[in-house]
Amino acid sequence: WTESILDSVTVPMEYANSMVYVGSNNGTILAVRGGRTAGDPIKKKLSGAVSAPFHVDTRGCFLPCGNDSLYAFTSDLTQRLWDQPFNTRGPLRTAVQVGEKTVFQLAAGDKFYAINLVDGKERWSLPHGVQVLAVNGSDVLVRDSAGKLQQVDEVLGATKASVSLHGLDFFIGNATDSTIYA
Repeated sequence: WTESILDSVTVPMEYANSMVYVGSNNGTILAVRGGRTAGDPIKKKLSGAVSAPFHVDTRGCFLPCGNDSLYAFTSDLTQRLWDQPFNTRGPLRTAVQVGEKTVFQLAAGDKFYAINLVDGKERWSLPHGVQVLAVNGSDVLVRDSAGKLQQVDEVLGATKASVSLHGLDFFIGNATDSTIYA
């Protein structure tokens, strides 16, 4: 099978729930069942280009878009998970991170946001946060732009501790387990 979305694709495709997901620069997200008997694709038109790597799992599809908004749909794209997209004051250029109960998104020139996965409301934000590196119980370990690791309460946003990441250059985002990959 083949399917056109009539525009360029600048973010990686995703495979989840036996479906291939493709986001385009014209704001189209397409989901199609993999295999020879794919059936009709599901298409959803968004208000902005899919601007950064998105996340799909059994809970939903989370899409950072070029209109400074983070969208959340069911994984079959048929319903919104949140009443409205989560809006930021800066462009979404980095991959969305989805943990067990929180969605994390950096907005360039703005803040690093922790968003309630269930209702799409802001839990907290860090002005200099960059990326979640691990989750340890009720805490998330967030790398900041000053080269420090912040231990932050996942729900309340209170910073409990901070340590330097001096000497480490490369990091893999991880919002699902307690291991830091650096």
